[in-house]
Amino acid sequence: TTITLPPSRRNDSPSMGTLSILYATAEAAPLVKVGGLADVAMALPPALRQQGADVDVALPFYRFLRDQSREVELVPGIPRFELFGSVAAYYKLRIDETNTTCWLVDASGDLLDVPHPYTDEAGKALPRTMERFLFFQRALLHLLAHLRTAGIARYDILHANDHQTALLPVYVRETSYGLALGQPRTVLTIHNLGYQGIYPEEPGQTFTPADVERLTGLSARLYYPTGPLEYY
Repeated sequence: TTITLPPSRRNDSPSMGTLSILYATAEAAPLVKVGGLADVAMALPPALRQQGADVDVALPFYRFLRDQSREVELVPGIPRFELFGSVAAYYKLRIDETNTTCWLVDASGDLLDVPHPYTDEAGKALPRTMERFLFFQRALLHLLAHLRTAGIARYDILHANDHQTALLPVYVRETSYGLALGQPRTVLTIHNLGYQGIYPEEPGQTFTPADVERLTGLSARLYYPTGPLEYY
């Protein structure tokens, strides 16, 4: 079988004729591994690279990642992005095990000061999980828009994974980020249907349409039963 790929739109691609893909994920081995998502995030980029694609990974820069002996490079010149009281900073590292570039999205304050992506040492769900991954997605889009403007990178496909990054295709379609990113195609892979990102987590707490708009930056018209984003 022969796979024909369209010309790359990534300005710094080392080879012409490759499809440029960004794999956005909450975990990726060997940097951070909880389950199968991390294994796929480690295996898929080199597998796609063998097919002629150019694949990078994007991760939240959890505080525990700083304890790893890996050299990270600050990405300078990105305009300020602030959400939920945290300001974004961006780093880049090379995952030597898979020869993959990884963009790291950092947040000031304690938003990413966690021992684990999802739970505490006792296995209890971490507070502010919703805010943590909303911040990651929106700050990542901010980064990608400016990488394209600066002529550093432009991705043909934005690959989201599980609920932690599942709103990325919606932002591309429903907000100005779609145009800012050059209207990339989007893919959402569900690795574990048991975890759907249902919020609020506290019993009895509810969100109003105004809350939804404030938190996500998306119009409440998208949230209704049986709609594109289910809402009760």
